[in-house]
Amino acid sequence: MRLALYRSLLKAGALLCALLLTASGPAFAQTGARRSIDIPNIPGYLTLKCDFHIHTVFSDGIVWPTVRVQEAAHEGLDAIAISDHDDYAPHRPDIPVSFHRPHEIAKSAADAAGILLIPGLEISRHEPYGHHNAIFLTDISAFPFWENNSKAVLDTLGSYRIAARQGAFLFWNHPWTMPPFWRSGEGSVWTAAQDTIYGNGWLGGIEIVNGRHYDANAHRFCIEKKLTMLGNTDIHNLTAYEYSIFEGGHRPMTLVFARERTVEGIRDALVSRRTAVWSGDTLIGEARYLQPIFNQAVTASAPRIELTSGKSAAFVLSNTTDVPVVLQRNAGETELEKMIDAPSQLTIPAHGSTAVQVRSRNGQQTKSLTGKLGYRVKNFLVAPEEGLAATLPVEIVVHPAR
Repeated sequence: MRLALYRSLLKAGALLCALLLTASGPAFAQTGARRSIDIPNIPGYLTLKCDFHIHTVFSDGIVWPTVRVQEAAHEGLDAIAISDHDDYAPHRPDIPVSFHRPHEIAKSAADAAGILLIPGLEISRHEPYGHHNAIFLTDISAFPFWENNSKAVLDTLGSYRIAARQGAFLFWNHPWTMPPFWRSGEGSVWTAAQDTIYGNGWLGGIEIVNGRHYDANAHRFCIEKKLTMLGNTDIHNLTAYEYSIFEGGHRPMTLVFARERTVEGIRDALVSRRTAVWSGDTLIGEARYLQPIFNQAVTASAPRIELTSGKSAAFVLSNTTDVPVVLQRNAGETELEKMIDAPSQLTIPAHGSTAVQVRSRNGQQTKSLTGKLGYRVKNFLVAPEEGLAATLPVEIVVHPAR
């Protein structure tokens, strides 16, 4: 009885929220203050901020489709994909099953707010296939509704084939939650079912971050099998509640390095694996994309300092982005690095600065040494537990003692 009452109240609350926010329409998205996400463009590409896995009341979310647009606009995103389940619609009969309707409802609000809206669907299957998002669909209504997987045994791969025929980009959602593996705590497990999807050329990427969870195994799969890395919210509630948006928090997102700010530009980047993931205080991606972000994020108060053996000097490192930079010094690998005492750990806060003092050790060198100090960026992951290799943007010259 209590469970039935709770469900009734949840439905009523979701519908009331939908009606109130929908009544404001696109105007709400335009009048709300739009946040600026400070992660730089990289040479040759725009850095687009995207969330490709979100839910509405048309499956098991609790908000109307236009609310997802309003959230994205307020939070500074460039693109979203509404991806309601193809097998689960707990808000019936209040809201009918209609895969294409959420996109239709949200489209005018997205256009008004400058949000790129991508048609999507979450193909939800029990083990061993798991859940996959198909985005850039051309006819969402072509998919059958398989309530609670009731017909999945008849044509398990049917929806994947439909997605492939429409040229969709397919990615594997939260693979670590697939039974029976999710209870083990060991993370994602690649199965024969994934071999089938991957072997057919259908699988384009994997969520390595879903919500607040990062999975090292999923990260490894992307590297080993050359699949696109994605990070999404899988949001069902309001993002403001889940990620403390009004207190300065942010949702996890996929950073897409696109040639142009269009739906086709995003598609091209996903197919070409030009992405990174921003989750909490961490960036995850290939070095070829994280390196230029680091290079533009971190600046120094002086491009060059000169030291005499046994002397010290200081400079300031600043960070222009929303992502803190956490550095761990390499063991002295070059002749210059072996001559310099410098902090083993450095943190440059988001939009902040930190002072760095370096000292030249007394030595018997006979010539001046020139170079930069090498560090690992601990929160810029290029592989599980492997930070980006980087150098501080300060040239150091050590002269022999006079």
